Amino acid sequence: MKSIRLIDGKKLTVKILSFVSACMATLGLAVTLGSAGQNKLLQGELFFIPICVIWYVLYKKRYMRKHTVPFYIFTIVFSLLFSSSFILGIYLDQNRLGGTFHIIVKSILLTTFWYPLIAFLTDWIENGSEKYVTSLQMEKKKLYICFFLVAVIWFIGWLALFPGVYGIDAPTWYEMWSQTDAPVSSQWSVLISGLFYFFTSLGVRYFDSPEIGFGIYSFLQMTFVLFVVWKILLFLNERLGKKAVIVGAIFFAFVPTHMIMAVSAAQDALFAACFAMCCIELFHIFEKPDEYWKEKRNIARFLFWMSLMCIIRNNGLYAIFVMAVLAVFFLKHSTKFFFGSIAIVTIIVFLYQGPVYNLLHVQKGTAIREMLSIPLEQMAAAYNYDDSLSDSLKEQMEQYVSEENMYKYALKNSDPIKNNFNVEKLNESPVDFVKLYFQVGIAAPKSYIYGALMQTYGLWYADKEYPDALIWHPYINYICIDAKQIWGENALEIKRESLFPAYERVLRKLFGYGEDTSGYGGSLQTDFVNIPFLSTACRMGTYFWIVIYIAGYGLYKKWKEQYLIVLLAIGLTLTVLLSPLMYYRYYAPVIFSMPVILTLLFRSKKNNESTIPQEDAL
Repeated sequence: MKSIRLIDGKKLTVKILSFVSACMATLGLAVTLGSAGQNKLLQGELFFIPICVIWYVLYKKRYMRKHTVPFYIFTIVFSLLFSSSFILGIYLDQNRLGGTFHIIVKSILLTTFWYPLIAFLTDWIENGSEKYVTSLQMEKKKLYICFFLVAVIWFIGWLALFPGVYGIDAPTWYEMWSQTDAPVSSQWSVLISGLFYFFTSLGVRYFDSPEIGFGIYSFLQMTFVLFVVWKILLFLNERLGKKAVIVGAIFFAFVPTHMIMAVSAAQDALFAACFAMCCIELFHIFEKPDEYWKEKRNIARFLFWMSLMCIIRNNGLYAIFVMAVLAVFFLKHSTKFFFGSIAIVTIIVFLYQGPVYNLLHVQKGTAIREMLSIPLEQMAAAYNYDDSLSDSLKEQMEQYVSEENMYKYALKNSDPIKNNFNVEKLNESPVDFVKLYFQVGIAAPKSYIYGALMQTYGLWYADKEYPDALIWHPYINYICIDAKQIWGENALEIKRESLFPAYERVLRKLFGYGEDTSGYGGSLQTDFVNIPFLSTACRMGTYFWIVIYIAGYGLYKKWKEQYLIVLLAIGLTLTVLLSPLMYYRYYAPVIFSMPVILTLLFRSKKNNESTIPQEDAL
């Protein structure tokens, strides 16, 4: 009789806790919608009744099921971080910050909304995902068909955007390579800018048409990226099977940003492709580390993709350094081979940036300005917004950035400040600058927090609103810029000559229409934000939080070698967080590689066989 009462008491407690949690979750959703200005939804109270009922059922199932302490720590902490990012993002999108107390309360309330969903997702990944995600391998013929469909859709996109997306940096690439009396700058990838100039100049020389030359360049670049798409589909087929191939094909075919990037005059398309291949190589290392390093062709492949990624963009080298430093805590097998290969990659890159640069008379740029984007934005925010800042500190700051340029401070874009930063003064005494940075931070902590959040939230806020004129650039580069409008009458002009105008109009409506053709059109309209699923698939914040989730899940499950892939993604994410502004192409490598990264959740254990059975094995 006593045990029956205990059981009844436990059931009653679960019901009460579930009801209270469901009410808090519903209130959290209502408060969030109210903060976001969704007042029409708030006027219909009936909308919240089914939400409360559903969350009551979810919480009841949660409370009836027991988990380990690490499970609760991971799911609760992630839910809180994710919820806090939503509340902060809503305020920052409105160029304001609420009181600390209000932000904390709203974040906790929203956490009660997200927690059961995150817990169920984690539970499903741990215990039930394999039978739903993995399947037999797709037949090679069907695999070719899936890839062919992606390639056809991309080819149609290339025709629609012909000759490609002529971006803001491309006119400078052409000019610096065409002038024999001026050095080529390493501010941009020497390899990519040189290839762009080579093909575009061929078009000018033989066809009197830079459009034809650029069209050839964009087509070849797209072909290279498609080769990597094929490798990814092949990887998904071998590791997860036909279901994953279909999802991957849909991801690459129907999220147009991949195709747009592939035909753009930007170094990020090839950088993203190389990043994905590096992730695949790291996956091979995780599966069979000792066997991987025994094969010379594997080592050659590893060195090739890692080196090429770093040669295209320095961000790749920084991401590798982050991975290598943190790998000490996770790598347990063949450490000498791994760290030795990283050392060789570093030597190759330094040789390329040394003797090869000298041979080509390349003028080395300084990366320190870009690396200091966040600190400089914080200091500029304090200079402009904090009246309590002493004149002495302001005078010291003006030694690095003049008073006139300090007043050019722009939210969300560090270019006006970092472009006018006195690097020579920094080189005289870096310690003095570091001291000044902390002194200003102690004097104006709120400005530092505000400056850092405003600079970075475009990456971590999953519901970021676009267009955003304050970043000065389109979120996704889509138009062919009017180069003469910015760079003068002598700038190379490339105009769009669409060979599929109907599709071009659709893409323009989604990713950039308006009167501003300067390339700095941050106010160009982008209707993709209004389309469910597509908006989620195109926002950086979606992929940022997937990386954070996988990183947390890996710590919770005590991953070892497989964490290398996560570390590379984290390294790239850190470089983007330190970037002058937040827009799509900077985070494109992680977005493009997401099918490979997600595979970790479903193939995180070592297998005797790295591939699953084939479909025709039946």
